[in-house]
Amino acid sequence: QYTRWQLPCEDHPETVLLELANAVFCLQPPGDTPTRKSVFDSLLTGCIPVFFSNLTAHLQYSPFGFLPHDPQLYSITLSQDSVTANATSTFVQYLLNIPPSRIHKMQQTIIYEIIPHIVYAHHSASTTFHDAMDIGLHY
Repeated sequence: QYTRWQLPCEDHPETVLLELANAVFCLQPPGDTPTRKSVFDSLLTGCIPVFFSNLTAHLQYSPFGFLPHDPQLYSITLSQDSVTANATSTFVQYLLNIPPSRIHKMQQTIIYEIIPHIVYAHHSASTTFHDAMDIGLHY
């Protein structure tokens, strides 16, 4: 019902999250900080983040246990040159050539190893995993 650039982000965030949940890859261009909220929105929906710099969540959060130490387990990193106007087909082709088995493994890592570490469990929930609060207190 929306044209290409008319997603109602502010009024209906669930629409944006649904789009992320239906995507396999979520592009994470550089923002005003090394890691943007969009990275975590993507991860929470099971979408594989595609970074264009190593100065992102990889360096910022991995040392503290929120994300796996090996970024290749859950994300793709491409050079900024690979997304210029002249290289768009190369960039898209690269993503299309990723084997389905690798994509599935990355999605499993996001679902079972990352999401539990970046959410906060309800105080009365009996969880068997360490949530974001547990990890934050550990470090």
